[in-house]
Amino acid sequence: MADIRRRILPQLTGRIDPDAVIAMPRRELARRISELVAEVLDTERLGLDLPQQGELARMLLDDLAERSRRPDPEPAVPAAPPNGARPEPSVAARPESTGGAQSSDRSLIEKIKRQVHPVLMDRIDLAVASQLPQAELAQQIAQLLGEILVEQKVQLNSREQKALSSALLHDMLGLGPLEPLLGDDTITDILVNGPNQVYIERAGRLVLTDVKFRDDAHVMNVATRIVTRIGRRIDESTPLVDARLADG
Repeated sequence: MADIRRRILPQLTGRIDPDAVIAMPRRELARRISELVAEVLDTERLGLDLPQQGELARMLLDDLAERSRRPDPEPAVPAAPPNGARPEPSVAARPESTGGAQSSDRSLIEKIKRQVHPVLMDRIDLAVASQLPQAELAQQIAQLLGEILVEQKVQLNSREQKALSSALLHDMLGLGPLEPLLGDDTITDILVNGPNQVYIERAGRLVLTDVKFRDDAHVMNVATRIVTRIGRRIDESTPLVDARLADG
């Protein structure tokens, strides 16, 4: 067991982002580790029964938690470049930008969306809007949005205005900020750990994105939208629900 543990631990640390170990609920992290352990054992043909797999997953969970609590090592001091050449600038790690507008643009779009969203809701009949074909509704939103931006003296280029219109449409009919992630075929899993922590799994690696919800209520609204489509509910009395999106 100890030998298998030493063999698997480097693979887990390479596939689970350190930020995820700190931020993810322990129950969710344990589930993720158990899945990876089963996958590695199967790939390497290492025979363990289910109780042994559970014990191995528990030990690996403790190993990852211990590593995440260790202080970062002191940064290495780069050697002086030869011939007085200027050293290459270092790049700090940052959340992955996941499609659509870039991170800085996304923050701008989100800020303006909060500003214009209440005005747009006052000018549109949601009961009627929900019955319109999506293309027609998108056209109406774009037209109303153009008027609102002029009234509020907000200047956006055509790309930013299109991104804002899409974000508003996603909030009204879709799953809000998750829609661009759902449209990315390279993403195999999405984990939402509160409004400011949205993780994706891509190529077997869990990474933090720059996608954010407005607040906890926004997260709950999207979760409710998912389950009500299949006739279920989620609230304080029913906090756990198994549900499937329309495309399976």
